[in-house]
Amino acid sequence: MVVIASLGAGLFILASLFVGGRLLMLAYTTRGTAEFLLGLGLFCMGGIGYPLMAIMTRADGLSDTVRCTLLIVHMCTSTLGMGALAGFTRRVFRPGQAWAGAFLASIILGFVALALLQIVGPGLMAFIEDPKSGPWSSKVYLSFIPMTWAGVESIRYYSMLHKRLELDLADPVVTDRMRLWGISILAADSITVFGVAFNLMGLSITATPIGSILIGALGLVTAGALWLAFMPPQSYLDRVRASRPLGGAGSVKEGA
Repeated sequence: MVVIASLGAGLFILASLFVGGRLLMLAYTTRGTAEFLLGLGLFCMGGIGYPLMAIMTRADGLSDTVRCTLLIVHMCTSTLGMGALAGFTRRVFRPGQAWAGAFLASIILGFVALALLQIVGPGLMAFIEDPKSGPWSSKVYLSFIPMTWAGVESIRYYSMLHKRLELDLADPVVTDRMRLWGISILAADSITVFGVAFNLMGLSITATPIGSILIGALGLVTAGALWLAFMPPQSYLDRVRASRPLGGAGSVKEGA
């Protein structure tokens, strides 16, 4: 069962690194803000921050100095990654709306506040020795907010594009990309929700067969949908385009 959970988590990390890295390279070429924010969010949040948490709390052979350093890097990448993800959501789905800007700022300030409270309060080693206590342990609850926001907005926008697609007024690839991104981020979000639920029952999600299966399955869904959304094979794109309804020649511009 541990192998299943590790496989799902590993694929999620690899997909975050590769897709995030590709989007960052694309942003370097296009100077696109949306590509940069999403690439930075995936690369920092799933590609670096997530595995650092596991290494820092489980590698007992490392010195306290190294583990504290890893925790600081984890705090920085998690804050940067979640902030970039929320920034992408605002930039793409709620541009120019004041409430979205304030919401983004509050998310970033929330992560910064938790990190500072942990450092000046119980300290870094206190969290490393007991990740379920201390201010930074609340990061798991705060992470739920930007991830859910991203998922809800993408599914909402997919619904709008799907209706236009039926009238041949939307690009099928863009429409499908919104669907896949929504599935991916909500599946990742579900891992957080289930982890919290198991903790509230006094259980470790990775220590139970059901929990391991959930992590493995949701990790596979997250990685697969993320890969198809931003690094799809040509055969998949051809199949998506073939589903385009017959009608006029109208379309919307493709791209995030």
